[in-house]
Amino acid sequence: IGTDGETAFTGVFDGDGHIIQGLYINITPGSVAYAGLFGYNRGTIRSVGVVGGNVTATSTASDTNYAYAGGITGWNSGAISECYFTGFITATSSSPNSPAEVFAGGIAGYHTGTIDQSYNTGSISAHSSYHAYAGGIVGNSSASAVIEACYNIGAISASANNSLNIGGIA
Repeated sequence: IGTDGETAFTGVFDGDGHIIQGLYINITPGSVAYAGLFGYNRGTIRSVGVVGGNVTATSTASDTNYAYAGGITGWNSGAISECYFTGFITATSSSPNSPAEVFAGGIAGYHTGTIDQSYNTGSISAHSSYHAYAGGIVGNSSASAVIEACYNIGAISASANNSLNIGGIA
C-alpha cells in the first residue's frame, strides 16, 4: 500500500485496535525501496499492531540508492497514532557506490510527519556501504517532525563505512 511518493497512501486507516500477525514484506526493487505495512504514508494510520512481523528493504542499484524500512511505514509524512510493532526490521544496501543510504525504524524508516502514542519492541538493523540510520521509533526524523509519547525497548544495530546514526527513539 503506497509503494512510493507518487502512489503514497493518503487515506485514513483505523485498525480499531486489531493486530496483524506474521506480516512478511521483502522489497528489493533496485534504486529505492519503501517497505512496511504501508510503503509510503501521507495519510492517517491509527490503532493497529503488527506482531511477529519481518520487514526488509534492500536497495541493489549500482548507483545512488536508498532503502526505507519500518514496521508501520517505510516513509511517513502523515500521522501515525496508537500503533506498535514486534518482530524484525532490516534496511540494507548492497551497492559499493555512494550515496547508499538506509533507514530502519520500528514505526517508520524515515519521518517528516507526526507519530504519537506508539512503541516498538522489535529488532531494528540498518547496514550500508555508505550511510546507515537506525532507531527504535524512526530511523531518521526531519527537524520539523513530531514524535510524542513513544517508546522503544527493542534492540538496534547498524553498520556503515562512512557514517552511522543510531538512537533509541530516532
